[in-house]
Amino acid sequence: MRELIDLLVRSGVPLLIVGGHAVGMHGAQRDTVDLDCLVATESRQTLTDFLKTRGFDEMATHGNFSRFRHRSLLYPLLDLMEVDPGVWTQMWNGSVEKTFAGLKVRVPSVGHCIAMKLHAIRQNPEREWKDGGDIVRLLRGHPSALTREKLGELCARYGLPEFAAEIWSRI
Repeated sequence: MRELIDLLVRSGVPLLIVGGHAVGMHGAQRDTVDLDCLVATESRQTLTDFLKTRGFDEMATHGNFSRFRHRSLLYPLLDLMEVDPGVWTQMWNGSVEKTFAGLKVRVPSVGHCIAMKLHAIRQNPEREWKDGGDIVRLLRGHPSALTREKLGELCARYGLPEFAAEIWSRI
């Protein structure tokens, strides 16, 4: 994993580590084998081109998501997601620096991690058990990250209004 993080840092493309590793860097451990990254829309092609020149193949692309695999299979799978400039600016400005595999990286705030988890559940309800658990662990570890009201607003925004009470009851 360290080699992949180092490669991404050397790309010079601003990115955020998201997904299970971001949750882990916020102190809520969860096993994961791939690496999820988020970039601004205008940076996606630059990073894609960089990865392809270093032996990565784009295995799948769907809208704002791409999955990469290195030809040697020495690196873990890499999932790359893009967001529009407005969302990127908000997430980047709210992000925090963490150390991952001995390297400095940026991860979204706890609130933004939770919003991304809610978005993932809306896109694929089968993820509720995994991403819902991440949300609970994040809120247990960071009780002041979101108020009950703010969690309710986020859940309503992502079409899951009843989910807020369920999450809050597990904290």
